[in-house]
Amino acid sequence: MAACLAAGMGLAVGLERTMTPPSLSDSSDAGNLALGSEEFDDVRSLNVDVTASPAGGVAFPVSGRATFASYPADGVVRSGSREYGVDGTPLVSLHTDTPLYRDLAYGDKGDDVTALQNELAALGYGGSRSGVFDWATWDAWRRLYAANAGTATAAARVQQGAFSRALAVWLPAQTMSVCLCSMVLRPVERLVFSPKER
Repeated sequence: MAACLAAGMGLAVGLERTMTPPSLSDSSDAGNLALGSEEFDDVRSLNVDVTASPAGGVAFPVSGRATFASYPADGVVRSGSREYGVDGTPLVSLHTDTPLYRDLAYGDKGDDVTALQNELAALGYGGSRSGVFDWATWDAWRRLYAANAGTATAAARVQQGAFSRALAVWLPAQTMSVCLCSMVLRPVERLVFSPKER
């Protein structure tokens, strides 16, 4: 009986001790792993549509020698401002829905008169909105020009009761982007602007 008991205990102890498989035993040499590189280029075709907005030509109302040019810091010319002068005459940049194609005097009517009146009011100079070039329209134009002329002598170029298109550079949009470029003071007839949204 004692022999059976001793054999049973030996079996129990043998079952409790398990052996580590050789594949999981500690390795003294981890070895070397070769590293490789591989290019991966995910080439895909894309359709890109590039649309260039057409440059808008802004015609000066007079020809002559540019005697003043001011480049706005943000590159944007705005209606009601002054960036240019020709032969010593300040020119006011002015947008109207109908181009300023003629000189105006008391009693003149038309879409250009209405457009001028609307822009003068939008710029804060009030005036009439009657569709007839009247004293209130002239006075609003005179005040806008005087605010940009720089001197009383220049402001006096506005004749009583008249709008002279030679004093305004018509802008086809309320604001226009201008390219930064070197400017040489020489006869000017045309500058190119790019329209910008209002």
